[in-house]
Amino acid sequence: MPTALPESRWLRIRDGRHARVTYEELAFDLVTAFSVTQVSHQLLEHLTARGVAEALIVWFAVWLGWQYGCWFTNWFEPRLPRVRVILFGTMLTMLAVAAAIPESFGARGLVFASAYATMQVGRAACIVALLPGGHPLRANYLRILGWMCIAACFWIAGALAGEHERILLWAAAIACEYFSPMFGFAFPGLGRSRTSDWTIEGGHLAERCQALVIVALGETLVATGATLTATAAWTGAVLSALMATFLGSAVYKHVVCARVPRSHLLGALALVALVPIGFGTSLLAMGWLTTAVLLAVGLWDTRAARD
Repeated sequence: MPTALPESRWLRIRDGRHARVTYEELAFDLVTAFSVTQVSHQLLEHLTARGVAEALIVWFAVWLGWQYGCWFTNWFEPRLPRVRVILFGTMLTMLAVAAAIPESFGARGLVFASAYATMQVGRAACIVALLPGGHPLRANYLRILGWMCIAACFWIAGALAGEHERILLWAAAIACEYFSPMFGFAFPGLGRSRTSDWTIEGGHLAERCQALVIVALGETLVATGATLTATAAWTGAVLSALMATFLGSAVYKHVVCARVPRSHLLGALALVALVPIGFGTSLLAMGWLTTAVLLAVGLWDTRAARD
């Protein structure tokens, strides 16, 4: 078993300055962006109510895997060799999760669930093994490990169950990981964590979110360019789809990086209002409609910033 290191060798230095995002974290964001792209492709191929439910479950899994990974690098210094090993191990399992997403509710359900459970449980277990016994974060990660083990049982059980049971069991696994932080990871025999035990550096997490969005948009543009290259005839519909994707990606970056809650809320409501229209129109038309909403929100944000 690896030996525990002193606190000074593990935690990021909190000196009041903004902690910068490292290259190791950006690499993890790249794998996560690929996972998000896989979810979007899965939804595109299964545009039904059941397909939406399956995509939501898989998306929540990707999001929670990235979120717990962000907490990890928010507390611990990613440039240390042992922390880097844990982070690279997380990336490898996330890559396996991403590769299995298209068939997560099919033949590769067990691969998807096993890789995801290994990522979540393995990260927490390594931290528990390496932190000193009396450190508050060790107690916090003991509780996290307990909840990740419970969720892992639902993940594996869902992979072994039928299609209908899989949705319910995986939804229960998502609930374990999503709601447990709201109750301080309260666990029988281990108590619950206090907010003071696991404070985060907000600026670092904000930069991680922006980096993930930029990487995801870059992945979108790469996929768009590759699709255009493989298209034999560049018809008006193909070029129109290219422009809608490009403008939507550019404006979405601006909208996410801006901070105008009212415009974002109204934009989200407008996108929800477009859902019924989508059942009676083409994907190209829906692409332009959603791009128009993003353009309107972006212009609103720009005007507000100028004022």
